[in-house]
Amino acid sequence: PQSPDFRQLVSRRACERLLDLGTGCGLGALIARFAGARQVTGLDINQRAIHFARFNAHLNGMPDVRFDAGDLFAPVAGETFDRIVFHAPYDLVK
Repeated sequence: PQSPDFRQLVSRRACERLLDLGTGCGLGALIARFAGARQVTGLDINQRAIHFARFNAHLNGMPDVRFDAGDLFAPVAGETFDRIVFHAPYDLVK
């Protein structure tokens, strides 16, 4: 059996604050915002990924989604979230 697509796994329930850890191109963050999350933050260690995530947010009319580069939770230290989603890299060890 085929495993579900990440897009199907992101919660479609509204929440106040959502963190998309390892956001990559921002897909999870944008799906969550579209589904009703009021404040969405996407984080990734890769600055290039953040560039593409911001570009995708702009293309999809969601300039209020925040994207920051940094290691794990460092960019949001001290902040709290109602929901955290994490889309792990496909290839962690080479």
